[in-house]
Formats: sequence, C-alpha cells, structure tokens
Amino acid sequence: MPPKSSPPDPAPFPLAPKVDPWIQANLVENIFDGNLTLLQKASPINIPPYSTPITPNAVGQAPLPLSQWTIDFANKVGSWMDTSSSINAAAIQSFQDSPRYNYDEAIVPSGGWKNFNQLFARFLKPGMRPISAGNPDEADYNRLVVYPADCTFDGAWPVNQNNDIMIKDVPWNIKDLLAGSQYADKFEGGTFMHAYLNTYDYHRQHAPVAGTVVEANVIKGLAYLQVIIDPETGKLKPHRSYTSPDAQEKAGNGENCTLSMPDEAGYQFLQARGCVIIKNPLLGYVAVLPIGMAQVSSVNLVWQPGPGEQYPIQPNVNINKGEEISHFEFGGSDIILVFQQDAQVHILGARGQAADSTLTSKQKYLVGMPLGYSTKGLVSPSNGHRNGATNGH
Repeated sequence: MPPKSSPPDPAPFPLAPKVDPWIQANLVENIFDGNLTLLQKASPINIPPYSTPITPNAVGQAPLPLSQWTIDFANKVGSWMDTSSSINAAAIQSFQDSPRYNYDEAIVPSGGWKNFNQLFARFLKPGMRPISAGNPDEADYNRLVVYPADCTFDGAWPVNQNNDIMIKDVPWNIKDLLAGSQYADKFEGGTFMHAYLNTYDYHRQHAPVAGTVVEANVIKGLAYLQVIIDPETGKLKPHRSYTSPDAQEKAGNGENCTLSMPDEAGYQFLQARGCVIIKNPLLGYVAVLPIGMAQVSSVNLVWQPGPGEQYPIQPNVNINKGEEISHFEFGGSDIILVFQQDAQVHILGARGQAADSTLTSKQKYLVGMPLGYSTKGLVSPSNGHRNGATNGH
C-alpha cells in the first residue's frame, strides 16, 4: 500500500467568490492600472516600479507601491482575524484533526475560541515545553542557551569586524537588523543564528537566556514573500532571501508548477520585526528578533509603550529563561538570535537526514531545547588554563 499522505493544512475561512472591492481599487487599479497581464504568468515583479528589492541598499527606503500595498493588506486581513467571522466550528475541528498542530497541547479558553488570532497564538498547557537548565541554581543556567521558539534551525553565521554577515556573498549589516537600537554596535565579531517557524508551530516566543530586558522595539518593515521559479525543478518557489536579477530572468513562465518554500536568512533585515535586548550576567547582550513573514507579519511584544511613549522602550525588568517575550498573530515566520563575541557561544546544531536522504542541519526544535553553550571562562582540559576572553563589547 502507498504511504498515507498527511492531511491538508486547515483552511480557517472560505475563499472569496469574487474580487474584494478594496483589492480591486487599491491593487488592480492603483498598482497595475487595471492591467493584470503581468499576473498571468510568474513574472519577476519584485523590482521597481512595483516592489522594493531585497538588497542591502534598500534598507531605510520607503516601500515601493506593491510593497506598501502588501503591508496595508496584511494589516487589513490581520484586523479581520481579530473578529468572530474569522473562525467557526468547522475550522476549529480541522485544526483538531490535523496532527501537525498538536491541538491537545493548547489551553482552550473558557467559552471557546473567539477568533482566528486567539487560536493561532494559543497558550500551551503547563509542562509542555520544559526549559533545559531552567533552574537559576544550576551551574549551566546562564551558560546554556535554549531555543526561544518551536522552529527549524537554518544556520549560524559569524559577524565580521564591520558588523556584517555574509549570506550568499551578500553583506548584511547587523546595525540595519537592529535598526535604531542603542546596542546595535555591541555585536561586532559575534554570532548570528537564524531559525524559522512553520504555519502549524506554536507561535509564542520565550527568552533564550535569563537577564535584564534593557530594550524592546517593534520595527516597521516589509511584509515580504517573493515568488520565483526554481530553474532546476521548474517549481514556483516563494523565496524570502536575496535573489540576483540574473536568477530572476532565468525563472521562466511558471506553467504547470507547484509550490515549495525555502526559509533562508537575508530578507529579515528589511522585514517587519521585533527586537528584544537581554543583558545576561555571563553572556553580555543577547538580541532576540521575532520576524514577520509575507502577508502575515504581526509581531507583539510583552512590553508595550506607556502613555506618551513609543518604541523603542527600556523595560529594565528581570526575566527568567523560558519566560514569554512575544507572540505572532496571523502568521509570523522566523526567529533570530545575535550574540556578542565575548559570549563565546557555540551553536549545537545537529545534523539529520532530509527527505531526499541528504544530510542537513535543518532540524526541528521546541522551546526550551538546548541551542548553544558558552565556553566563556571555562578551563580547557587540554592545556589546563582558562579560555582567553576578548574585550567586552
């Protein structure tokens, strides 16, 4: 017998039978002047005059028309996801029936789910995500970094002396990622780690380390998802990282294609995102960035501006490892951590077998599982002296 296929992802609401008037006016007419020829095939419209290109030199620029429309669309649909119309009994049952959502882990609120966002940002029952070395009295409490989200590890990159990380030969600057942070220059020579969340993952994020929350910020940005054609497989590929113009030109026309989704580092430097800076007594400053994705880019931090305040704010509150720091509504995609050089954090990325039998480091982890370990100040058994520490940043 052929292997049993996974059930399809739940559809929380029916597709509209006709074009919404707001989309007709703001997208079809205003952006494309009523000419939808470009959308009849997979044309590269991720370039001016339509969309803001995902390149380092686009940092700080105002979004181009299609990019701005995508932001407006995300806000509009996200608001609708807060209404009772966004969910019904059949939709809830579809989530219960899909094993990937682990529905039984969730706390069902008294009176049931009131809207889609409430279900999507569901809380988990106590004990569902134990925190490794989670007791402050443990020797490894500050030394062991844990995963802040249910996510798939993508990779880690060194931050060079110019505060750049190199992704596919493209330099991205950490100061741009931490836009407006007074701590943006603290991570020279450090480590950048990227992981991504899937649609069915638990979408609340937790502190990977203990310490003092010295800064919290929500950074406005794009709601980005570029679709190209993979020249090797001929499949449509929603792509969220830098793609050269040459690769776009080779994309083809997209006929008879299916979807696949790579999740790579790069696009996050322009994306709507949160930024939480935690000062840990051993590791120094640790930046935690929940990143929005595509048309699903709502990032909500635990710490909100008070009356007369605006982001960034300085909560200056202590937090234990594993405490909640943020959540996504109507989607959300990635989680990034940035460590200082002096933290000497070694990422513990495991390797496993991908669907095509090749080895891959893209393994699934849950909140609280070990992510990295600091060797700062440890005695090396091979030479009998303490590891040399660099100057603090």
